[in-house]
Amino acid sequence: MANSISYKNILRIAFPIIISGVAQNVVNVTDTMFLGRLSNVALGAGGNAGIFYFVLVITGMGFTTGTQIIIGRRNGEKNYAQIGKVLDHCLYFIVPLSVILFFFIRYFSPFLLEIITLSPNILHASNEYLSYRAFGIFFAFINFSFMAFYVGTTKTKILIHSTVLMMLVNVFLDYALIFGNFGFPEMGIQGAALASVISEFTALLFFIIYTYYKIDTNKYKLFQFSDFDNAIFKRIFNVGSVSFP
Repeated sequence: MANSISYKNILRIAFPIIISGVAQNVVNVTDTMFLGRLSNVALGAGGNAGIFYFVLVITGMGFTTGTQIIIGRRNGEKNYAQIGKVLDHCLYFIVPLSVILFFFIRYFSPFLLEIITLSPNILHASNEYLSYRAFGIFFAFINFSFMAFYVGTTKTKILIHSTVLMMLVNVFLDYALIFGNFGFPEMGIQGAALASVISEFTALLFFIIYTYYKIDTNKYKLFQFSDFDNAIFKRIFNVGSVSFP
């Protein structure tokens, strides 16, 4: 125990969590860097719409943080079979929530942005950005669920790989889709949004493939989608609501 609780081991587990924790911010910063080269309107619109999107994404973070804490408890108890059930119930909530927020962004964000945006040009560009960016919320929320599993089971090294992959894909596609390089269409601010969505999908695909080939899914009873258990759901919700940023 004395050897396992050390600064080195704590850093080994915590460092990937720190890196993955800034993943969404890195995507937004990357978009901002490229949009700044496009125009001032695109820069302002990308910043405003990116913050609006991030505020909604945080709602999923709170619930998955509760999932992560409970998975950590079950992992410490060596009650591995319960981990899959906890993750299932996380998905039971997080997927419908992503659908609701998707439609909210697509159909209600223009009215909200109109209230807080003075420039008609920035308002129009923000709506163009969010029309594509909204699709990313599905992938972002499921990514949070995978992150909850890997943090809760202390297998955090994968988070570095997924975050770096997402960043690299986003940088490449930003350059390609915003300006029309490498034979890609020149999409402007919509290209930045699409690049972010594809990068989040790439990270999700990586999580799925890695989990399938590297994790003992039978040990954790992953993705068996057991019957809904109200007690498990309430426990996740209660812990997640306290953890909400």
